[in-house]
Amino acid sequence: MQENSVTGNYILQLDGLRFFAVGGVMSGHWLNISYLKNINPFFASAGVNLFFVLSGFLITQILLQVKKNGVSTPLALKQFYIRRFLRIFPLYYFVIFAGRLIKIPTSETHFIWFFTYTTNILCTINSGQCGFFTHLWSLAVEEQFYIVFPFVILFVPLRLILKSFYIIIGLAFLSKVFVFFFLRQYEWASYSLTPCCFDCFGIGSILAFYKIFSPEKLQELLKRKYLFFLFLAIAVGLYTVSFLGSTYTFFSSVFYRLTYSIFCFWLIGVASTTSFKGVFKYILENKIITYLGKISYGIYVYHHFMPYLFSYIGWDENHSLLTNSIIYFLTTVLISTLSWFLFEKPINDLKRYFDYTRPTELKTAV
Repeated sequence: MQENSVTGNYILQLDGLRFFAVGGVMSGHWLNISYLKNINPFFASAGVNLFFVLSGFLITQILLQVKKNGVSTPLALKQFYIRRFLRIFPLYYFVIFAGRLIKIPTSETHFIWFFTYTTNILCTINSGQCGFFTHLWSLAVEEQFYIVFPFVILFVPLRLILKSFYIIIGLAFLSKVFVFFFLRQYEWASYSLTPCCFDCFGIGSILAFYKIFSPEKLQELLKRKYLFFLFLAIAVGLYTVSFLGSTYTFFSSVFYRLTYSIFCFWLIGVASTTSFKGVFKYILENKIITYLGKISYGIYVYHHFMPYLFSYIGWDENHSLLTNSIIYFLTTVLISTLSWFLFEKPINDLKRYFDYTRPTELKTAV
């Protein structure tokens, strides 16, 4: 019998999924090759949405376990936000301040949007045109979601918590219906406004609930893999109709992200419980893949600046798009590696002083 790679709170295969999520985003932004140009936007969109579902799952799993263990709400909230701050803010603000210092285009004109984590609203207004900082819209969505979501989990009675997740998904549905009928002039609205992304987070939250409180039911559900692949096929079909056909339809606007997120439910559910086996296990647990997944936050933040960086140093962009993409990728990995070990990890390691089982206090190392 193969060894289960799910040990403790660390789930190895999720790092593999993180890499494929960020890989989809990078290919969507870089590989604008003629025979891929119609499918690349789907890769980018799928990668971001997988990140959203994964974030909903991981954050909910942490907070539900904290709630289950009886940790006081004030302590849980304080520790949650401190830990999020240590992981997300330092790199994010380093990048936007560095961008302004070296005068990357739009870094000055849109700085207040970047600084306040509202890039997603700017993208809605500008139809996704925020220069080399456009990709920060998804980080804005996550941070806006984090502002309210911990209060939902920690203050709503446990007997009503699952219903609250379905309500969150319902709010996403209503938000996208509203956008379709009243904000159609803003093509990015249903994609980048936070309420329209609630279905991703809500589905991830439902997965976390079942994993903690009803694992047997979750296993039975995950066995129906053909049903989940049917949802994937529907999502691809809706995306094709909407984006390749240049037709902004009601069904693609409202149901594309939802149906794809349901497939992500299965993908993350298997990886986080029984683990994938065979060739998928080999791929998702490959040391290179899992390492790249571990530093995926840095890869995501840095990757979109590569075209500017290489043009700034005088790189000849007449090379093939594939060659440029390979160079961009290797450079992004190098920068992200240095960033992880020299900057992010030392700060991230401070989270050990802010766990959920004891009051916040700095311990003197022995």
